[in-house]
Amino acid sequence: MPETVRDYIRQNLESLVANVNRAFSDTEYLTTLAESISRNSVGNQVPPWYEELLRDEALSVTSPKSLGSVVEKVVAAVIELELVPDIDDIEAFEVRLNPAAGVDMPDIELGIKSPSTNYCTSEPFYSIWERLSGNLDDCIVLVTNFQEVKNDIPYTLRIINSEYLEGIELADTVLTEHARRARTHLGIDELIFWDFCRFLCLANKTTAQADKSLIRMFSNLFDSLDQVSEGNDPIETSPTFEECEIELEEWMGTYAPPIFREIQPTEIQRQRIETGPLRGRISISFALQWRYAFRSTFN
Repeated sequence: MPETVRDYIRQNLESLVANVNRAFSDTEYLTTLAESISRNSVGNQVPPWYEELLRDEALSVTSPKSLGSVVEKVVAAVIELELVPDIDDIEAFEVRLNPAAGVDMPDIELGIKSPSTNYCTSEPFYSIWERLSGNLDDCIVLVTNFQEVKNDIPYTLRIINSEYLEGIELADTVLTEHARRARTHLGIDELIFWDFCRFLCLANKTTAQADKSLIRMFSNLFDSLDQVSEGNDPIETSPTFEECEIELEEWMGTYAPPIFREIQPTEIQRQRIETGPLRGRISISFALQWRYAFRSTFN
C-alpha cells in the first residue's frame, strides 16, 4: 500500500501543490481540512495558525521550523482528502504525521521538506554514510515563497516549486559522483575504496583545503585510468594507487574524528554504495545536524 500511494503522489504532485496553495488562500476550502489538521495537532485541536489563516487569510509565522510544521499538516490533510480517495484499490485512511518515527508520514513512508528559496533545511544526523547512500525514505520537496514575504507580515504562503525525490537521491551530488568513479576504478572489494568513501562522508568545511587536494589526487588517478581504458597512454603526471593510498591514510589519521573512524555502513547503505546508481541530487553539509541544500535539485 505505501508504494502505491507514493507512486500516485509522485504522478499527481502538481495537483497536490495546487490544493496546498488553495488551502493558504481559500478559507472555505481550508475548513474542509480542519478535521485532519486537528488530528495531527497538539490536543487534537486546530492550531493557532489555522485560526489566524481562517480569520486574516494570511499567516504571521516567522520560525522556519514552525512554518515547516504548518506545511506538513496541510500537505497531510490534502493527501488524505484529495488524493487517497482517487487511488484505485486503496481504502480511505487517515494520514498520520509523526516525524519522531524518522519520517513525516510513516504509514506511507514519505517525508516532507519545505525549504524556502535559500533551499536549505536542517535534518537529524543519523549516519555519515547517508551522504552517499541517501535516506531510507522518499520525500516531496516543496519550495515556499517565505524568503520573499517574511518581512511583509501577515503574508500569503505559496508553494512555488516542487519535486519528488527518491531516498537514494537524498545524497550529495558531488560526493556520489566521486564515489561512483571510485567504484569503477578501485572496485568494491578493495579496502581503499571503502576508506575513500569514508573520507567523502567526513569531508567538511574545516578541512576543505586538505579535502580538495586529496580529491584532486584521486581524480587525476581516475582520469589516467580512463585514458588507459580508452586505449591511450596513462597521464604521465598521474599519481599511483600507492601514492593515493598513503595520502588517504594520512588524511584519515589527521582529520577523521576518532568516533567516526570505525562506524560501518548498514547493510542497506552498503548495498546502495556497492550496486546503487550513486546519483545524489542535493548537497549535504557535515555538522551536528545534516544541512540539506536543494539548490542543485532545482537549478
